[in-house]
Amino acid sequence: MVSYSVTCECGIIYPVSPTAAGLPIDCGCGKSFFIPSLSKLRESAGESPIPLSTIETIQEMIDTGRLPVGDTCPFSGRPVDDSVIFRVQCESEWTEDGDSSDLKQMLAYALFGWIALLFFRNNSEPIKEFGRDTSIEVPLRISSESRSAIVKLRNQSKLKSLLRQTPIYERLLQEFPDAEIIPITMT
Repeated sequence: MVSYSVTCECGIIYPVSPTAAGLPIDCGCGKSFFIPSLSKLRESAGESPIPLSTIETIQEMIDTGRLPVGDTCPFSGRPVDDSVIFRVQCESEWTEDGDSSDLKQMLAYALFGWIALLFFRNNSEPIKEFGRDTSIEVPLRISSESRSAIVKLRNQSKLKSLLRQTPIYERLLQEFPDAEIIPITMT
């Protein structure tokens, strides 16, 4: 479990859980004080005041140079000396037409002629949009000998297996199990 620390005026340090935020604490020196809010505890520990999503965490790790990681190529098992970038398409926007299907329209037209066309044109439901396009580009350290084979890979289970060897990517793929992975560039 995550633990933070708070310090009394006297200098005694206490480990506290996130659920203790805002509660009073009695110090051994006899003084009482309140544990700061969770956002203050997170900030004092060098974290974002508001928990980041997995995608935001990965982007922050890339921006601060904490990714890519690893000394062994997940493809070949050899020492790493190169990296490749993958696009992980986590979600895709999709649309759904209203109720009126083409089959219904054709049948109505055959039975009722042009009147049916007017009816369907004026009474069709609008197109509904669902989801959103969500993707992130993630680096993976590899051996240069493996580069061409990795870049050519299209088998999703093999690509996911490569990425799962990095814990934060494993978390991403657990959150988005239907994600599509595409090797996109060489760095």
